[in-house]
Amino acid sequence: MALTGLFYSAQAQYDTEVDWGLRLKHGIVRFSDLDAGEIKDQGGELSSSSWAVGGFLQMRVNHFYFQPELVYNRTTTVLGNVLGTTDYNYGEYDIIFHQAELPLLLGYRTGYENSA
Repeated sequence: MALTGLFYSAQAQYDTEVDWGLRLKHGIVRFSDLDAGEIKDQGGELSSSSWAVGGFLQMRVNHFYFQPELVYNRTTTVLGNVLGTTDYNYGEYDIIFHQAELPLLLGYRTGYENSA
């Protein structure tokens, strides 16, 4: 009985919360070594974009929080031209990158107010 009472009194001293959410992102990718304008002027194609989707869970105890996230990223690039007709003599490439991220954030909230 005494241990149970100590557990509940210790738990009442902490302000705990758990939140969750989604992460969505869209991006534009640029290549510094390729001149997109020159490729397009010669009848080629260069396009690239990326998107990401994921979620997070934030667990807070008083001033401190721990936030693990899981995010999936996909980047797609299309680089193409007709073979043998221009200076860019490479055909067409569809390049796709897949990436999974698992960042673990630790934080301290300075604006915390105990409402109890």
